[in-house]
Amino acid sequence: MKKKLIFNAFYSENNTAKIVGIGKNEKHKNSYEFYLKNIFVSLKSAKENNQDVDVMLITNNKLPEKYNKYFEENGIKILRVPFTHFLMPSQFVWSNAFYKLNALNYVINNLEYDYYLELDTDTYVPRNLNDLWSECEYDNLLLYNTKHKASHPVRKAIMEDYEKIFRKKSNVQQWGGEFICGNKQVLKLFLDKLQEVYNSIATAGFNVDTNSGDEMLISIAAKSMNILDSGAYIERYWTQRFYLSSTNWANDYVLIWHLPAEKKYGMIELYDYYEKKRKFPSITNTRKMLNLPSTKHFSKRKFKIYISKFLKKVNWISQY
Repeated sequence: MKKKLIFNAFYSENNTAKIVGIGKNEKHKNSYEFYLKNIFVSLKSAKENNQDVDVMLITNNKLPEKYNKYFEENGIKILRVPFTHFLMPSQFVWSNAFYKLNALNYVINNLEYDYYLELDTDTYVPRNLNDLWSECEYDNLLLYNTKHKASHPVRKAIMEDYEKIFRKKSNVQQWGGEFICGNKQVLKLFLDKLQEVYNSIATAGFNVDTNSGDEMLISIAAKSMNILDSGAYIERYWTQRFYLSSTNWANDYVLIWHLPAEKKYGMIELYDYYEKKRKFPSITNTRKMLNLPSTKHFSKRKFKIYISKFLKKVNWISQY
């Protein structure tokens, strides 16, 4: 049987997660506890539905004893790894997000597994991943296509960064950083590409957009690789004021839900639910917690068709 690893990466300083976009509230004085609870939900849900895999947190600092004990009791391995690769200047807004690539470098070069899946901390795994692992038999790197057109600000910035680095234009596809998957051989090749691009950026004096995140490095490095779009396996759902979601949590369903806007909301509800009941809710109830759309749809046309069929049935019955 192939050995499989699912892992999250988490970088912190002085018990603070210095990553943009999560904020504070009265219960959590900084983003640190939000991330620990998200990590638990991500990795525990993966383990619950995939008993044959190892799940692991790669982090640079020791966790508070409360969380360290709780993670280990629930089968989540913890490995401390210093931030030594893919370091970006401190003025880069997303500099700490590059720790996920540092974590990838460590596990591929130091841990013996056949298949690896790195997920962002704000993910939920409600189903078995057997179909995904079957893809890892082949020489494809699996990444998530953000489906952003050329004028999208983030993809546009990536293409501009590419031009700054290599002195030529290219319509670089933007791949998300929430999902990196493949076998050891493919991921070693990907790490070589990442290092090549990083070296080129460093040689140029880090003359790229200071808002550039790990997706910039991932997307440029992936340009020369054989990529399989993982859209059949993961979806990125936006579930707050900006609402961009799908019913593919249930219909033609994906296996992993990425929920960037639920870090402080639905993911915390799931953590609290599990802590109280020692299990996660049903998929239907989970989707409600995470503000995903219902599969039930009402429209005037659908209502007219229903009424028409009902009247025909009544008319047929009345003849007998």
